[in-house]
Amino acid sequence: MIAKGTIAVQDGKYFLPLPDGSVNEKKSDYFSDTRSHFVVIIDPDTGDTSRAIFPISGTLTKASKMLMTSLQERKVMHGGVKKTPPTFASKVKVTTTAMSNDKGSWSGISFAMGDLIADAELFNESKSFHKSVSGGEIKADHSRSEQAQTGNAAAPRPQEAEGF
Repeated sequence: MIAKGTIAVQDGKYFLPLPDGSVNEKKSDYFSDTRSHFVVIIDPDTGDTSRAIFPISGTLTKASKMLMTSLQERKVMHGGVKKTPPTFASKVKVTTTAMSNDKGSWSGISFAMGDLIADAELFNESKSFHKSVSGGEIKADHSRSEQAQTGNAAAPRPQEAEGF
């Protein structure tokens, strides 16, 4: 697509050129490497769980790649053979970390591998969520995350919470 001129590269970023063929970083649509992690969040105080989509893009993709490598490198003995467990069977702790480069500093993310899920109910919830995602019932919609990155998105007001 780059060779055909469908996509233009400017400062290492991929843009859809304007009709005249030029690229304006403020007006041209751009392509972003966004990775979606579908997660079951566990409240450390109550043990309550909720499902979420954790989109990762930009400078945080390195942490995403490292997480996926760690999940694929994990091995457990099963039936006398070392196997890689499904990713939904692992607990992962997510924390913030300070990041910086020559353009400034910001908060990033860090992943730390935890134990395999031992609780049958949590395992079944994670497996069910995985099946819903891999079966196409649940999909990521990055349109709102792209708006949030550019500051053009207003968070909708939660209707259920209005009475509180």
